[in-house]
Amino acid sequence: VIARIRRTLHADIALRELFTSPTVGELAVAVGRARSTHEVPLAPGQYEGPAPVSWAQLRMWFLDQLEPDNSLYNVPAAW
Repeated sequence: VIARIRRTLHADIALRELFTSPTVGELAVAVGRARSTHEVPLAPGQYEGPAPVSWAQLRMWFLDQLEPDNSLYNVPAAW
């Protein structure tokens, strides 16, 4: 468990933290403390040309093509 936390979350926590934090919530707090001391540096991406659209942007474009001049997708609904 500790190895997976270190590998996926980049948080260096001690084995003792696993046993003193018996719930997932308490373990998340311990991981948060460990991550705040060990931040992974972000590197800028190397892109040439426009970035590809996201799935959400593609859906918006599709809805606009399907029903032009209709903003029905802006109306929140719950069932």
